[in-house]
Amino acid sequence: MEIQQAIQSIIKKYQLGVKDVFASPEGWKMITSDGIRRMIWVENIDISKHLMHLSPDGKIAVVQCTAYWQENDKNRRAYEALGECAPDNNQFSYPVNVAEKRAESRAVLNVLGLYADGWRGSEEIDVLVASVKMLERIEAKSTSAIQETVSQLAAPKTSKKALRMATTVTELSPEGAEEAKKIWADSKPTKGERLHKKLKKQFPPEPTEQVHFPEQKDSAE
Repeated sequence: MEIQQAIQSIIKKYQLGVKDVFASPEGWKMITSDGIRRMIWVENIDISKHLMHLSPDGKIAVVQCTAYWQENDKNRRAYEALGECAPDNNQFSYPVNVAEKRAESRAVLNVLGLYADGWRGSEEIDVLVASVKMLERIEAKSTSAIQETVSQLAAPKTSKKALRMATTVTELSPEGAEEAKKIWADSKPTKGERLHKKLKKQFPPEPTEQVHFPEQKDSAE
């Protein structure tokens, strides 16, 4: 509803036709090149254009456009914009013309303060679609990287089975430890725990040698 109200407001203010303004399926507010030229005439905007770059194969073009608008008796505004056209953001066979219209619509909509409100020239649809696809690819890669990182952080460095086996091994003699390792490697943790008591009796740990120090008598005599 808000988009439709904005469209009606633009049509009335700049004397545009119904076909000059539309909302794209993605929800973008678009103005056709005919509508842009109508706005230039209604607002008496002066336009200056310059071809900045054209690739040798003619597939990539950059055009500069400057829009001058006398907002009131005291304030004259100007805005300079670039319009680019390349195979990845253009479906037409005339890149210079597309770049020119993009530059013109950006300069006009910016000098009138409409670009910041989300208005775009219709020739920018390919640019917007390409941007959305690029953001989706970046988001997909970021999501994949985040999920991988989370999985790595969530995964225990040592499995519970290995920790239980290590605890069992430390309570046995060297021979018993080797036997325990075999059992734990081929059995479930619960089975290993049941056999732990049996192994502990069969292979008791070696007694720790205790060092006794002689008692020191009081030398004060």
